[in-house]
Amino acid sequence: KLVDGSSKYEGRVEVCVDGAWYTVCDDNYDSDATAVICNQLFSTETFSSSAYYRSARFGQGTGYGILKVSSCSGSEGRLVDCTLNKNGYYESCGHHEDIGVRCYINSGCTNGEIRLVNGSSDREGRVEVCIGNTWTAVSENGWDYREAQVVCRQLNLPYQWAVPLIGSYFGRGEALVDIYYTYCSGQENSLLDCSYTISRTSTSLTYFASRPVAGVECNGNTTSVPECEEGEVRMV
Repeated sequence: KLVDGSSKYEGRVEVCVDGAWYTVCDDNYDSDATAVICNQLFSTETFSSSAYYRSARFGQGTGYGILKVSSCSGSEGRLVDCTLNKNGYYESCGHHEDIGVRCYINSGCTNGEIRLVNGSSDREGRVEVCIGNTWTAVSENGWDYREAQVVCRQLNLPYQWAVPLIGSYFGRGEALVDIYYTYCSGQENSLLDCSYTISRTSTSLTYFASRPVAGVECNGNTTSVPECEEGEVRMV
């Protein structure tokens, strides 16, 4: 099972061995073991990629049960089919070394595509971006009106007075948070034209679980959908 992640697709790895839950030490751990874990947990879905994180990125487990993965080819059906050492706790492993993983499920979306989720209309919602064929959420870090304007412009929605919404305003959802520290000038045509950090390739981000995600409300004018014609007058 994956524990203490913000979605069912991420968390600290725990394995049932001899009737007890063990964590997995990061010594000698590699991507082959991660592939086995994702296939075991989500065999009915197709994952596009996976990532693993050392040093208890999703918090520390408890107890004396710590496994060391001696060897894993990546083709095993279950993690316990790999060669494991159950004495990790007594062989230099501690819970500060617990492994965490993320399994990126193939959503069939196109890289860079964007959508608004869980709003009351098509002009508002939680921002989700397609990265590597997987819908991912955007962290609220660095999220302001400029990022909101870019999102609304990309969706061809009114953006002049776009409102940035933080604190998981439209709910947390199941999507993994994969984009952090976004910085836009406000003139970009796509969110991925802005500066940002991708968590699956970053070694500097230390914690993922429960991180609030960004949303927008699209308001105002657009260059493609004007509210009125130049010189027009009306009485209200």
